[in-house]
Amino acid sequence: MPASSGPSRRFITALAVPAALAAGAGVLAGCSSPVAGEAPGASGSAAPTRSPRGERVPLRLAVFGDSITVGAVGWYLTAAPSSSSWVPYLGPECLAEHVVAKSGATTEDLGRMLPPADSPDVAVFAFGTNDLHFGRTAAQLGADVEGFAHRHATLGAGVQLALTSVGPRAGVPAERLTAWNQQVAALAAARGWWFLDAWPALRGADAAAWASPELTWDGLHPTELGARLLGSGYDRALAWAVAKRAAVPE
Repeated sequence: MPASSGPSRRFITALAVPAALAAGAGVLAGCSSPVAGEAPGASGSAAPTRSPRGERVPLRLAVFGDSITVGAVGWYLTAAPSSSSWVPYLGPECLAEHVVAKSGATTEDLGRMLPPADSPDVAVFAFGTNDLHFGRTAAQLGADVEGFAHRHATLGAGVQLALTSVGPRAGVPAERLTAWNQQVAALAAARGWWFLDAWPALRGADAAAWASPELTWDGLHPTELGARLLGSGYDRALAWAVAKRAAVPE
């Protein structure tokens, strides 16, 4: 990838985990990290800058996606995001600085999307629902994302790329959704990218089922309640990815 034009990155050293997690409650809050020191990490790992007082700093995100990110029909409106978009429900330790999403989009539509002006810590590509629907492959999705990152310096060296799972969808066999998510996860791992599954709290008995009818208004798109849970799911998925990356030696 081309060198980033943004400031140099610092690798995240550790994740502050609440006592509830240490006690086995399985709760992880936020997606930032204390930055009291600097530890080795894999190339491209996320690295927020240090605050003057060594405080926790937000993980800065660039987000690209489809109607689930939009929360409505059309393009994502930064000035007035839909209440059915998950982006507004990210915790304060995840900062979505750049969001570009369009309803019906596949990764082929990345060519119509603007890159961030400044390099983020993590670029999240929240696609797959429409790619799967239109018969595209995980390999095609990966090639589109890789090509987009190669073309834009602000998504180059030092920026961690992340792919995402798809959520429940009425009328689609659960096995097909599961297979897609497994293929995207394998593709991400092979490239050193993150794979974020933000949907566990919304899934029901299988990959196609919703945990509650109150979470979706059409069997595909989340309601406001569903979007709130999805935003929290992205918080947790990013937090786990940061923690896992920090534990991997260079």
